[in-house]
Amino acid sequence: MGAFRLTALFHEVYIVCDVGTPFAQDELATRSDGPHRPALHDAYLRHVRETGAPFVVVSGSHAHRLEQAASAVDAMLSERPRLAA
Repeated sequence: MGAFRLTALFHEVYIVCDVGTPFAQDELATRSDGPHRPALHDAYLRHVRETGAPFVVVSGSHAHRLEQAASAVDAMLSERPRLAA
């Protein structure tokens, strides 16, 4: 079995939360909020730009971020070729 490489994955559209999005701790407490957060955000944006994949940065309230993300997915799906049934 070959090694699984995350870098080999390609996503149809990346959705990146703005660095100002409120931080929420995960159940395992594996992440932390702090001064490293803007640097990580910049690294995520650098990565997605390097892939050449479409992306959107969502910001605002939870409802507004969800609306922006749904719009990005809808736009991506509307551009896909339809398969004959």
